[in-house]
Order: sequence, then structure tokens, then C-alpha cells
Amino acid sequence: MNQTLGTKLTVQVTEANRVFQRLQVADYQACAWGWTGLIDADQYTYEILHTKGWRNFEGYSNPKLDGMLEQARRELDKPKRGAIYKEAETAMLEDMPILPCFCSNIHTLMTKRVRGFEQLPFSNWGDQFANLTIG
Repeated sequence: MNQTLGTKLTVQVTEANRVFQRLQVADYQACAWGWTGLIDADQYTYEILHTKGWRNFEGYSNPKLDGMLEQARRELDKPKRGAIYKEAETAMLEDMPILPCFCSNIHTLMTKRVRGFEQLPFSNWGDQFANLTIG
């Protein structure tokens, strides 16, 4: 990363609670962190990008974006809600308060003898084995 970006960053690996403490008081120059992607767009969008989001460690504030996120929370029609989140995503990218670096997918490898396995996006991990058979 330092070669690509021309930076002189050093990595500090810290226990998770300490990381959140440091994030909350802006005791860092840059940070890399992630989360498990849940099914609903609001799950992290609001937490990270809304002015009052509890994971808005950067102190980012965009009243227009706040309004879109609040509107999306109230919208029950899925296509309309999705369109609002697309617009909100575009607004976020114009300001770029965070830099999304990559998106990791879960890959499950198994023998062809396994039947009934369903890869769920996020759930109680045991649920995806409920109908599993081998043979």
C-alpha cells in the first residue's frame, strides 16, 4: 500500500474494543476496518454515513444524504427503497468520506456428495446446515 499510494503508514494490530475506542476519539491517521455484510442496505449505510450514525467515526455530515437515508428507512416498497439507496450511494461517492476498498464474497467448497446445503448471506451459521445430507 505504501508503494502504491506513496504513504508511510505502519500497521498496528489492536484488540477490537481498543480499536473502537480509538476510532471514537479520532486517535488515528488512517484506519482499515470492515464488517459482515448484512442483507439490508440500511444496516451499515446509516450507521457509517448518517450524521448521527454510531459508526460515523469520521464525523461526516451531509444533510442531503441524511435525508435520503431517513427517507429510505421509511420506504416499504423495495424497488423505490433500492432507488433511494442508489442515489444515496452516489451522493456518498461524491464526498468520499470513506474509501470502500474491496468486497469479499463467501465461497464454499465441498464434495459433490453434499446435498441440501444453502449458502445464506448472513444468518445463524447453523441454519445453513439444517437440510444437509452426504451421500
